[in-house]
Amino acid sequence: MKEDRRIAHSKERIRTSLAECLQTTSLDKISVKEICEKADINRSTFYAHYTDIFTLYNEVKKEYFIPLEEQAQRLLMHEWNYKKYLVETNRYMEQNRMITLALYRADREAFLEKVNEIAGNQELWRGTGLEVSFEYKKEFALTGLLSVVMKWLRKERRESPEELAETIYVLTKTALKPGKGVHA
Repeated sequence: MKEDRRIAHSKERIRTSLAECLQTTSLDKISVKEICEKADINRSTFYAHYTDIFTLYNEVKKEYFIPLEEQAQRLLMHEWNYKKYLVETNRYMEQNRMITLALYRADREAFLEKVNEIAGNQELWRGTGLEVSFEYKKEFALTGLLSVVMKWLRKERRESPEELAETIYVLTKTALKPGKGVHA
């Protein structure tokens, strides 16, 4: 059943307000009152959709990662292309810049863990040099990749998602090449 437009609009304002608050305030310090003021709604509207700030946060986080999971699965089922995956992931994170930065800032460890879960399929890394010593190389690559993407998202004037994907691709290939400190 499709959600009423007014409800969808209210929920989007609430989510945006949460993302704005998370830019400067830790999750446990954000109040329902603060969210409601930013969203220009009353508390009863908030409580009609969420039981508390943590329920809101968990729903936002869950919804954020669904397209990334679907994208990884879609690319695995068709011809896999690491650069294409990077471009699509960068584009999604740029389109959802505020929430990406907010979720990363709110709980970096959980964000990394979820990305690791999505990108944990060894097939996703075929042809990148990560096939050997997969666990450690993947951790190294994902942590570095996310740090680069977050730095990119914080910039006012950013390269295109395609340019960033090329940069990450080159960094990954260079850093993980045998003879460069990582032994295959």
